[in-house]
Amino acid sequence: MTNFASWVKSLGQALKSFSPYHRGLMKLVSLLSIILILSACAANHGKHQHEQAGTKNERYLDPKCNAEEWNKGFESMEKDTIAHMDAMLAHLPLRKGDVIADVGAGTGALERHLAALVGPKGKVFAVDVAPAFIPFMKKRFKDEGLTQVEVIQGELERTTLAPASVDVILVVDTYHHFDHPAKMLADFGQILRNGGHLVVVDFKRTPGARQWVLDHVDKSQEEFVKEITGNGFTFLREEKIPFKESFQLTFRKN
Repeated sequence: MTNFASWVKSLGQALKSFSPYHRGLMKLVSLLSIILILSACAANHGKHQHEQAGTKNERYLDPKCNAEEWNKGFESMEKDTIAHMDAMLAHLPLRKGDVIADVGAGTGALERHLAALVGPKGKVFAVDVAPAFIPFMKKRFKDEGLTQVEVIQGELERTTLAPASVDVILVVDTYHHFDHPAKMLADFGQILRNGGHLVVVDFKRTPGARQWVLDHVDKSQEEFVKEITGNGFTFLREEKIPFKESFQLTFRKN
C-alpha cells in the first residue's frame, strides 16, 4: 500500500505539466485510487473469509449448501459407514446412560441408532459446522421424537461443548476435514470425562485406494494414529469390521 501511495504522488506531480487540466486529472486519479484501494480491501476480506472457512470445509459453510442434497449422499448404502452401520456401532465403548458426541454429524444419519444405544437416560450431541445442517437435524430429530438428541453448532477448531461433558466422541468420515487437528484434539481432551473414549472412522489412504480417496484424504491410517496419540490419547485397537475402504480406531483419553 505504501508503494501504491508513492505511485499516486509521483503521478500527481507529473500531471502538473498538463495544466490547466491538472485539477480535473487529479480528481480522476483520486477516484481511481479510491476504487483500487477498495478493491484491494475487498480482496483481502475475501481471502480472510476463505482462510476462516478453511479449504477443507468451504462447501459446507457456503450459504448455498443444500442439506437435502447432502443427505442423499450421506445415507447412501454405497458408504461403508451405512452398509456396515450395525457392526460399526456395536464396537463403540458405549453404555446405557452415557453421553456421546457425534462430531461431524452431517444430516444426522446415526443419531436415531446412537439414541437407542444410550437409552432415554443418555444423551447424544449431534455436532456440525455446516449452518445448513443444523435446522435440518433439529426438524428431523423432532419429527423422530428423539428427545435425548441435542443439535450443536460446532466451530472449525472446537465443538463448543462444555468441559468434561462427554463419555465418548465419535468422528465418522470427518477427521480428514479438520483443518487444525491439534486444536480439535485439544478440545476433545477438554470435553471428554476421565477415561473417555475417542472413536475415529475414516478412509484408508493406500496406493490401491480409489482416486477420490487419494485426492480427498491427506493422511494414511498410520499417520492418523501418530497424530492422535501425539495429542493426548492412547491407541487401544483397530476394530474388525468388513469395511471396503475404511477403518475404525478406538482411543482413550490420557
